Amino acid sequence: MPKSLNNLRKDWTTKSKSSDEQERVIEELVRHAQKWTSEAAKATGLLIELMHLARHVRDRTHLIEALGETQHIVAIPALHAELAQGDVAIRAAALQAIGRAGFPLGGALIAQWMANVDIE
Repeated sequence: MPKSLNNLRKDWTTKSKSSDEQERVIEELVRHAQKWTSEAAKATGLLIELMHLARHVRDRTHLIEALGETQHIVAIPALHAELAQGDVAIRAAALQAIGRAGFPLGGALIAQWMANVDIE
């Protein structure tokens, strides 16, 4: 039986932060978000919250990738905001996640971001 979103939040914050435990929580949140139920936006919101709390680039990029897998429109503004991050790995993960989400709005955001990137 899948865990509730509140239990998943507790698992993330109170249990061992092993890679396996974090991966399990992320996978369950993605599954909740992909179901197109009333919980989908909440699960996506929780992934966004965890992304903002992530302290390491590796953890943050993994959560960004998970947001792209949700294919939920709620993720797009948060992913777009990640394009302003200084770390190249975070920006690359955000670009890939926006593309993976598959919304036409995402393509427009990427084009707008690219138009404003200073190549020099």
